[in-house]
Amino acid sequence: MGNQTISSVITNFGISDELQGIFYALREMPSLHCLEQMKFKKHEIDSLAQSIVCRNYGKLCLELSYFCFAIVNYSKEIEGKRPLVKRFPSLLSYFWQNEYLSANQTKSFFQKSQISENYKISLIDNAINLKFSKSQFDISISRVGLLASFIEFLVYVEPKILIDLERDLLDCDVNQIKSISSELQKNIYQFLTLHLSSAQIQRRFRYIANYLDEVISKQAVSEQALWLTDEFILNFWLDSSDEGSNLGFKLFTSCFYELVDFQQAIKVAQLKINARTAQSIGANVEAGEISADLLELNLMQLQSQKLEIDWLCLKPKFLTKNQISDLKPFISTLPTSKTLSLTLARVCIFGTWQASIVQSARKNNVELIKQKLNTLPEDGYEVFIRVNENLLKQVFDTLWTLLHINHQHQQGQMFSLFNQLVEDKKLLKDLQCLLATEVKQNNLNDIQSVFKALPQWQLILPELNKTLNYATKVFNANNKSGFNQLPLLQDLEIYHEGQDLLLLLKKELSRFMSNLNVLVLNKNKQGNTKEENFSSDVSIFFNKFNSLYGVGNGS
Repeated sequence: MGNQTISSVITNFGISDELQGIFYALREMPSLHCLEQMKFKKHEIDSLAQSIVCRNYGKLCLELSYFCFAIVNYSKEIEGKRPLVKRFPSLLSYFWQNEYLSANQTKSFFQKSQISENYKISLIDNAINLKFSKSQFDISISRVGLLASFIEFLVYVEPKILIDLERDLLDCDVNQIKSISSELQKNIYQFLTLHLSSAQIQRRFRYIANYLDEVISKQAVSEQALWLTDEFILNFWLDSSDEGSNLGFKLFTSCFYELVDFQQAIKVAQLKINARTAQSIGANVEAGEISADLLELNLMQLQSQKLEIDWLCLKPKFLTKNQISDLKPFISTLPTSKTLSLTLARVCIFGTWQASIVQSARKNNVELIKQKLNTLPEDGYEVFIRVNENLLKQVFDTLWTLLHINHQHQQGQMFSLFNQLVEDKKLLKDLQCLLATEVKQNNLNDIQSVFKALPQWQLILPELNKTLNYATKVFNANNKSGFNQLPLLQDLEIYHEGQDLLLLLKKELSRFMSNLNVLVLNKNKQGNTKEENFSSDVSIFFNKFNSLYGVGNGS
């Protein structure tokens, strides 16, 4: 990320291409008086973009309304003294025709005080002072460039904004200026509903970004990519859960999902930044730089990585709803979850514990809260191991069921599935030799001839017969909807789609399970046993739950 903070990178996430394009156009906009120079300074557009993306544009709207009031009414007085001078509308003249954007140009424009019956416009030090009968407002000259970029942005949002401001600000009072500012905010809000992620998501992401900036500032830049660890997730939750439900960090499980989403958002945002940079300056491929097209492709792939598994509990019911629910923490956070075994175990055990406490808290039953709070988990992390072992077994059983269905309908998918389910290497080798021999003798012309030869092969290879009989047995034991009888041939497409997804689940779960004992159950870096680790976690979570939901906290 170079010298960029996480906070500056995250502002690029959840922004439409159109809004990104507006900021890009403002950055690249040439000055009318010197085409080799940009109209706006980089820090002005950076500040504008941050204000818009973070929805902190209320002050800007008020400042701009007062500033435009000053320009419109000051220009009116000048025009009154030179009635024969033909001019552009005042705002168009100031911001576009003359580009009075520097401090010296602004001071030159407002060099003489302008006094009328209802207001006074004057320069005081480095500010434009607007004095009314009961109030006054100062506009810092150093912010004129930012305000100019803001009105340019508003022209994109509402093209007739200049006409409205010229008309409504002429000889208006303070209440009308504030009303105009409110109207600007409404226009921006409506525009952003189409071009920005929700305000709540942004608030949560900004909070995480600020928290992370404090942590990363103490580490080497090269370690930034490795920030999402089991330790970080627990510490973040312990530090942030007191923020309450306003930011969504009170629940450990929700906090975990939010941090994974944030990590994904950072990757997407960084790719967007890199892609824009590559488009702007080009890529030196010989020097190893990545092209904008490749970056955009990586971005699209990153945004479409998630495995959708909810439909597997519909008809045909490959898995139950409870099994899908148990898989969700792992599958929905891939590939990040592969390195977060301990966090997933905590979600399974302590997230479930917290959910039971929350249910009691909603009923405002003090005794029930105490009961749930003091019902400590006892089985240790082995319960998490068992849950995942059962899930993997169910995935295997469903795949064996699908092998039987493919066998009965003589589908070629049976053989690829067979190779992935059968662990007997000798059987696989013998079957491959039989197949090669039959092909060499021209006995096999198509998939139907292979299935026709299969009964004979079952006699030659007893283990093959035993394997296919096992698939039949598993199928007969499956009473789930869509599997309690052999499906029709024309309905097999959905079964094949489920088979492909289950094979992916099998692959990911098998890898995860192979690492689980090492990462969760073995001794940690401090040499603690698994029992000591679990006991420590129970104490940490109990103390935090007691702080969040204990009777003394008014739950």
